[in-house]
Amino acid sequence: MDIEFKINSQQVDFEDFPVCAAKITRRSSAADELSISLAPHAAVVPQIGDTIEVFYRGVRKFAGRTAKIPLTKSAERSVVEIVAKNAWLDLEETVYQQKWVRSINGNPASVFRSRVTLGQDLEGEKISVAQQLEEILQYAISCGAQLSVGSIDTDSEMLLDETRDISCSQAIARVLKWVPNSSVYFDYSTGGLPALNIKKRASLETETIDISRGSVSAATVTARPDLAIEGVSIKYEQENKQNDTTWLAISEEKYPPDIVSDARKTIVMTVDLDGSRSRSSTYKIVCETIRPDSVHWWREHVPALADETQIEILEYQRDNPKYSRELISGSIVSGMNFEVVPDHVRAKIRYEKPNGVIVTKDVATAVKTTNAFTGTFTIWKTSQLAEKRPEGIAKAIYEAASSMQYEGSVSLVGELSADRFGKKIRLSGSKYPEWNSIDATVVYSEENLIDQTTLLKFGPPKHLYPDNIEELFRISRNRVVTNDSSTRKTGKLPSDEDEDMSQTKAEINGNEGDSYYERFIVSENPSLSEVRNIDLNVADLEGNEAAKMREIYLCYNGYLATAKVLMTNPVIEQ
Repeated sequence: MDIEFKINSQQVDFEDFPVCAAKITRRSSAADELSISLAPHAAVVPQIGDTIEVFYRGVRKFAGRTAKIPLTKSAERSVVEIVAKNAWLDLEETVYQQKWVRSINGNPASVFRSRVTLGQDLEGEKISVAQQLEEILQYAISCGAQLSVGSIDTDSEMLLDETRDISCSQAIARVLKWVPNSSVYFDYSTGGLPALNIKKRASLETETIDISRGSVSAATVTARPDLAIEGVSIKYEQENKQNDTTWLAISEEKYPPDIVSDARKTIVMTVDLDGSRSRSSTYKIVCETIRPDSVHWWREHVPALADETQIEILEYQRDNPKYSRELISGSIVSGMNFEVVPDHVRAKIRYEKPNGVIVTKDVATAVKTTNAFTGTFTIWKTSQLAEKRPEGIAKAIYEAASSMQYEGSVSLVGELSADRFGKKIRLSGSKYPEWNSIDATVVYSEENLIDQTTLLKFGPPKHLYPDNIEELFRISRNRVVTNDSSTRKTGKLPSDEDEDMSQTKAEINGNEGDSYYERFIVSENPSLSEVRNIDLNVADLEGNEAAKMREIYLCYNGYLATAKVLMTNPVIEQ
C-alpha cells in the first residue's frame, strides 16, 4: 500500500489499524490536521497525545499529536474518529515570554515576563522581523515544541510593539503584519522534527498546473484588483521632552518615493515612536589646592586642631598625589567629564599647650582629589533615547500588497505525491492567458488519502491578509507603543533614571592619631608662675636615655623593701 501510518514511531498494519477515511488539511499560519476514521474492530486506537505520522510512498506527509477522539455510533455506521494536529498546536499552547532584568528581593536578576516587547532582543536592541520570528520559535522549542526552524527569509524591519499574555502563534501573526502576504508552512519530508518555514510570496517556489490534463477536475480563479494598493505613506510621530518643554516631531517615509500621501488607494499609517526624554541639573562645586604644608589647611581638615596655637608641621605625605586640587563642596557627576580620585593625607605635627605641655601628634584626613575647578556646571541627562526610525517598512508593505492578487481553487485527482502547500502556482491550458502568470500562493490544501483527491485553495490567507483594502489601512492601528523597552537589559525603571547614582560629593574626614608629649606639667594653678608643680620634660634627658618606672631596693622601717621610681638606667660613676 502507498500509504503507511506510524504511531509513536512504530509502524502499524492495516489489519490492526483499518482506516476507512483519512484526510490531511493544511492552512497557512494554522495547525495542520489529520482526520482518520477507523473501523470499529480496530485493534490499535491512538490515545490523546500519541504521535501519528503519515507516509506516502516512503515520504512523510504529516506528523502530529492526537488532539481528540470523537466516537460516532448510529444505525448507519459505527466508527472511531481521530483528529491529530501538528506542532503548530504547541505554538498555540505556549505563552510567549521574554527575559528581562528586574529586581528580585532588591537584587537585579533575569526573569521571564509575559509582558513582551516585540522587535527587540535580550540586550534591548532593535531586531528585524526574521530575528524576532527566530526568537519566538526558539523559545517555543525550549518549552518543548516538537518542531525545528526551517527557512525564514522575511528579513524586514519592524516597529517595537508591546503586548502581553499572547501565545507563540499569536506573536508570530502579530509580527507578520509587517510583512503581509507571507507564507507559513511545515516541511515534513526532512529527517527529525518537521521544519517550519516562513517565506515572502516573492521567494516561494513556483509550479505550473496544466488544467487541461485529466487529473484536474475543476479550477476557479477570481482577480482581486481591489486589494492592490498604489502607495504607502508612514508618518512617524515622536513626542520629545526637555525639562518642562515638550514638542512633537513628524517625519514621513513613502514608497514609491514620488507618491502623494493623500492619493486614493494609498495606505497612510501614523506610527508613534518613543521620543527622547532629557532634563538638566545645575551643580555648583568649589575646589581648592591641597596644602599639607599649611597649618591653616590642617586646621580646616582636622577640627580638633582648630584651637591649638604654635602648630609646627614636622613631616607629611600623600598616598595618591595624582591631582593637586580637592573637592571642597558640591558634587561632581559623570557628565562633567572630571575625574575624582580618593587620597589620604598624613602628617606629624607639634604644638604647645598653654600650660607648657608640648605635644607631637599624628593626624590624617581623607580627601577627594580632582582635576576639576571651581564653577557652576549644567549637565543634561537623557533618561530615554529617541527610538530610531526604521527604514524600509513602507517598501516592504508596498511590495507585498501592490501586485494583483488572485484567489481561487483547483481540484486534482491522483496527485498526492506532490506537496504544493507553501508554493505559488500558475494555471496553464485555459483560454485565459492571465492564468499563466497569476503566481498565487497556496494557502489551503485538503488531501483525501483514500480517494486520492486534492483540493487546493490559493490567494491571500484569510486569517492573515486583509480581506479588503480598508483592512489594509489598519495594519498599525492595534500596535501598542512600549514605554519601558529601554529597561529590558538594565532593569532600571524610568523613575530610577531620575536618580543620579554617579555623583561624588565633597567630604572632609580628618582625624587624630597617637599623641606624643615632649613636656608634661602637672600644676595646682597653671595661671600662676610661682606654684608647686611636676615638670616632666623630655629635654632633660641626654642622648638616648629613657625614663620609666623602675624597681629599686630600699630600707623601709628596718626592713628590705622595693618601690617603683620614675628614673633612667643607673650609670656607674668612674
